[in-house]
Order: sequence, then C-alpha cells, then structure tokens
Amino acid sequence: MRAMSQIKIEDLKAQDPAAHRSAVDRFETSFAQNVNARYAVAVDSFGAAMRYALEIAGVGAGDEIITSPYNSRVTHSAILSLGARLVFVDVEEYSLNMNSRLIAGAITGRTRAIVPVHTAGLPADITTIHQIAGEHGLHVIEDAALAFPSEYRGTMVGGTSDFTCFGFHGLGVLCAENPEWARQCRAKSHPLNEAYAADSLHHLANAESEWIRRTEIARMYNHAFGELPELQIPADRFDCEHAWNLYMLRLNLDLLRINRAEFMEELTRRKIDARMHFIPLHVHPYCSDVQSRQPEDFPVAYRESMREVSLPIRSEMTDIDVGDVICAVTETAEKWGS
Repeated sequence: MRAMSQIKIEDLKAQDPAAHRSAVDRFETSFAQNVNARYAVAVDSFGAAMRYALEIAGVGAGDEIITSPYNSRVTHSAILSLGARLVFVDVEEYSLNMNSRLIAGAITGRTRAIVPVHTAGLPADITTIHQIAGEHGLHVIEDAALAFPSEYRGTMVGGTSDFTCFGFHGLGVLCAENPEWARQCRAKSHPLNEAYAADSLHHLANAESEWIRRTEIARMYNHAFGELPELQIPADRFDCEHAWNLYMLRLNLDLLRINRAEFMEELTRRKIDARMHFIPLHVHPYCSDVQSRQPEDFPVAYRESMREVSLPIRSEMTDIDVGDVICAVTETAEKWGS
C-alpha cells in the first residue's frame, strides 16, 4: 500500500533491542503508523472494539445509531448491547456502502452516532458523512472490519474519524484521534496476550504484500468476468484503494436460467468455496429485534444481497487456484446463460 508504513519486525527489534516495549505496544504503534492514526488499541475482537468505541462515545439506552443493513451481526450486537437502537439507511446499488444522501433524513433528536461500513474493504463516502455529522454534532465510528488496508482519497482508512474499528487476524483494533479516548479503551479492555501480539506483528509486517496479491487476484477476476453479461464485477473507485478482503461478484439473474443457490451449487461441485457473505440485518433470521422486518423497507440492500456470490480471494492463492475459480465461474455462466 503506497501510504503504509514500511516498519518491519526486524526494524522494531533494532529500535528496541532490550525489548523494553511489549509486543502489544509495538503492534499498536506500528498499526497506528500504518493507518496514519494517532492512537491504536488492540483488543480481543472486532466486536469488543466496536462496543468500546460506542461506550466511549457516550452511547446508551434509547440512543439511535445510524448504520447500514448490509453488515454483519457483530456491529448489530454491539449497538443493541448498550440498549441503543439501530436506524438503517439503505445502500448504494453500485458500491453497497451506505447511501450518504439518505443519512440526513434519518437523523432525529436521539441520534448519537453514524456508523458507516466499508463494505468488503471499499471505503464509504466519508467526506459527506463527516460533513453531516459535523452539522448535527454526531460521532463517526467507522466499521472497518474488512477495510485494512484501504485508502480513501489519498488517506489511509483509520485516521480521520473519531473512532475506526478494524478486524485484524482475529483481533480487534480501535483507532482514535483523542488520547483520552485511547486511554479509556485500554482501561476497559483485557490485556492482550503477548504471544498473540507477536503473531499479529508478523501479520502486520506482511500486510502490504498480502494486499498486493489480493489486488492482483481481483484484477484477474475482473478481467475474466467483466465482459460476461451474466455477471457484474464488484464496485471500485478511482479515488480509493480497495482492501479486497472480499470479492463480491453479483449475478445478473435475469440473464441466467438458474438462481443464485443453483449457481453456487455448480461452483461447489467444482470444489470452489463460493459463499453468500451478507444477509441484510433487517431480514436476518437472528436479528428479530430490529424494527424494520420487510425486504422492501431497504430494497437496494435486499435486492443486491440476493444476487451476491463471494469468491475466494486469499493472498496464498496461486495463479492455478485463481484459474480454477475463473474457469468454474465462467463456464457456469456460459452454460446457464439465457
């Protein structure tokens, strides 16, 4: 990643030969430098990072949090655990990120924060979201569970909002711009195991090369699928760098003689690990406590989720592995195209 710190584990050891700093401290310092944040606090999970951010922002019973229905249950659970209420805003059809033009209409006197989601690692419209939040005195807490390392208009995701919460190889990392907020997070969290932190330092040292490989795979997929009318390649932005932690292909079902489940079964038969990554929270079977339960309440999120297929995109994939995925998807689309 162009803006990522080039700090490696060997450099950190050279700076600290007596190991006076713990592995946790070294990991947090390096992570903050990588995303251009003032402070980073490592916690035991992404859900914990999100809950701490909400608590520090003062979210409590009866408050409203504006977010996207196109998300995992982790953020949903963190919000509800504090007695707050989710207020959903539908997503953009192209990006699957929260439609920033709809946010202002969802704000009430009880709104405490906006939680934008960087879907699959593609940055949301943070500039507009910050402007709206500033006009209404709201916190911005970025859900960057899948957004490391991504870049928004020349700036790494992680250093511009009140809080940014990352998922990182099983850890959660809360980035904050206020030293008191970072202190409060450390006071709330359980101390991270040193061995776990050392392992995370290893992953952090390899993060750029892993991102480069995922980007290569995404481009190979895009080249193969971009001209097939039955398929829609994932969104990207010219002013951003996508983290490519997911590759969310969409099927043009009106041009196929099979449905999404049957398409995925065809891939499974060919030993391709295709998945449906998101069920919109307003129709999720395990989220019965949200207020809006009808698909048409947030029609774009529902419609697009029903044609999404996530393909494997892992840095350790070889070109042969990628070719196997491309062959399976292309031949299935051509076989069942109308």
